[in-house]
Amino acid sequence: HTCSTEGYYSGTLTCDSSCNFNTGSCWGYCGDGTKNGTEQCDGSDFGTLDCTDYAAPAGGSGNYYFGSMTCDGSCNASSAGCWGYCGDGTTNGTAGEQCDDGGIVPGDGCNASCQLENNIIEDFESLSSWPWSPWTCTANGTVSTSAAHDGSRGIIDPDWCRMYAPAVTFGNSAGQVLSMWVRPGLRAYIGFNANTAGARSFVVAPNTTTLIFQLNSGYTGYTDVASVSQSISGTTWYYVEVQYNGGGSYTGRLYASDGTTLINSLTHNFGSTSTAYGIAIRTFGTGYIDTISM
Repeated sequence: HTCSTEGYYSGTLTCDSSCNFNTGSCWGYCGDGTKNGTEQCDGSDFGTLDCTDYAAPAGGSGNYYFGSMTCDGSCNASSAGCWGYCGDGTTNGTAGEQCDDGGIVPGDGCNASCQLENNIIEDFESLSSWPWSPWTCTANGTVSTSAAHDGSRGIIDPDWCRMYAPAVTFGNSAGQVLSMWVRPGLRAYIGFNANTAGARSFVVAPNTTTLIFQLNSGYTGYTDVASVSQSISGTTWYYVEVQYNGGGSYTGRLYASDGTTLINSLTHNFGSTSTAYGIAIRTFGTGYIDTISM
């Protein structure tokens, strides 16, 4: 027999004058109020462990911010008394959150770390008649609740809807990122360097299983200038972004529906900078677009 067999963690088991075990030199057991050995806790003693060491529940990100843990009779700690995490729908400013929309999918103005994202250029939530100022379109498409990725509305099959500078300026500063959510149908275009003469675009093309950079002259003609093979579903939401790298170089990226898993990317240098800083959008084949940000 040892102290361990008598329910203690350590010490020396002795024999008294009546030939009975003497545990007086044994120490440490679950319930003595002191966290010992492999215990996560003991009574109110949690050591350095607190709620911030516990991951947020499903649907949240990071760890809990606040609260008090509990300790059960087996000296195991529980996060049942913890609260506050990114994704709980409450902006916890004291924890450093800038926003909390109740989810952790990026691209809707609040990212997976509950920090504000790039400015939303268009979310299609207006109840005005589309296209509203400062948009202009070759063919309008339809703003509809059925095309919403987040919020209440998105747009179906806009045909080269454009917003020109100075209402928006993209492509004049290295590091700028233009993004949107797309369910591409047959094809979805995120256009940039747009003016009345045309645009450059990053194309998500399920119908040809490719990602493409194009020149779109006059919004009637097109020239493919770079492409990469990629299997794409026309009925799945993707997060798409274009980054201006400077010096006429752009990188297009396609992310999965979680908004963070990179599927593929394509970089192309158009060979010259542009002084046209507008943006443009297009889909066909029942494609949806929502939440354009920069």
